[in-house]
Amino acid sequence: MNASSAPQFSLTGLLLLCLGATGAAALWVLIALGFNLSSSLLAFLAALDLILMMRLARLAPGFWRGMQASLGTVFAIALAQWCLMGIRTGLQLGLLPAESIPKMSLGFAWTLSGFWLTPFDMCLYAAAIVLALLFGR
Repeated sequence: MNASSAPQFSLTGLLLLCLGATGAAALWVLIALGFNLSSSLLAFLAALDLILMMRLARLAPGFWRGMQASLGTVFAIALAQWCLMGIRTGLQLGLLPAESIPKMSLGFAWTLSGFWLTPFDMCLYAAAIVLALLFGR
């Protein structure tokens, strides 16, 4: 491994990764709640957003940029599902979204995901993550 192929850490890339994943998750939650659906196809929108963010950051092309886009997609999927589960559970208990999301623990979200997500949803999430890895390079 020479110096040019070593992974390059970029604070700008990390900031854009977090910003892109958070924005994609927020858009996902708004669309899902606005149209009263929980579409797993929106994971591809998150992957596309992260791919574009990594390219706009002008990170060096290669496997590392693809990995960053794929990790950002995983973060966006997890954040969107956590928020959706928290909001829907909170609405049933009479809580506002701003009150219910912080109260959702990881263990409870994991339990709800076992009931809520189907194997087809998981396959779509995996496909979006692989898409981000391949096209993010």
